[in-house]
Amino acid sequence: SKVGWFNVNNISSALFGLPIGFGVMIIVSLLTPAPSREMQAFIDEIRKPRGETVLKEKSA
Repeated sequence: SKVGWFNVNNISSALFGLPIGFGVMIIVSLLTPAPSREMQAFIDEIRKPRGETVLKEKSA
């Protein structure tokens, strides 16, 4: 079915949405300041798994 301002098919709307979303993502990343070294270290520390394994895979 045709939707929106330009009478575009529902699936074809991705032809407009994907490039626009990608462009907005680039612009926002260029306009916002980079995180501090302290914040980068904090995020890196969170990403490292620690402790015991809660769920183990079953071996065949």
